[in-house]
Amino acid sequence: MKIFEIYNKYQVPKNLQEHMYRVAAVGMTVAEFIKDSVLLDIDIVAKTLLLHDMANIIKFSFDGKVTTEEDVEYLKQVQQDFIQKYGDEEHIATFAIAKELGVPKKVVDILNNTGSSKIHLTIESDDWYRKVCSYADFRVAPYGIVTVNERFDDVIKRYEGRVHVLSDIQKTEEKRKNCLILETQIQEKSAYPLDDITNEKIELLLKELPDYEL
Repeated sequence: MKIFEIYNKYQVPKNLQEHMYRVAAVGMTVAEFIKDSVLLDIDIVAKTLLLHDMANIIKFSFDGKVTTEEDVEYLKQVQQDFIQKYGDEEHIATFAIAKELGVPKKVVDILNNTGSSKIHLTIESDDWYRKVCSYADFRVAPYGIVTVNERFDDVIKRYEGRVHVLSDIQKTEEKRKNCLILETQIQEKSAYPLDDITNEKIELLLKELPDYEL
């Protein structure tokens, strides 16, 4: 099944779809950059990142800040349907969906071991799938590809004043520090500067990814 068909089946909001396409494109590009130093299956990277936020609608906050072309009432109903079926923890729901889709075990393993709360473990790990997939997500803001510092600046701004783990500036700054370490680790293996990964760089991949076969 093609990924756009999966997104439609699970009623993934358009902005989440666009985010996962961008993150997957970044991850695939990073994997290509380091292929002479690290053995990675780009298909595993792509599948992981095309699914990594499948259930993130669970944590959507409908407080007037949602930027989407879709009807908010419709999205609220999708959110409730997700919570009723999978529970109110988006990461657990994403794992459940990945298993439903029958993806390779390695994809589920990466999904289970990445994310901002595990970045300190990722930099200590020798699993380059975890490193690449984590890093790719930290290079994409809601509006496109950014630097690591720009990504964390955006997080601090967006979650300021909210009751959320990401509103803790001290913890967010610690994650920023670890992510910059991760970037250095990857750059040491890369044949090209990671700063070369821009919105223009991934434009062709973005056009191809909706037809990616899961």
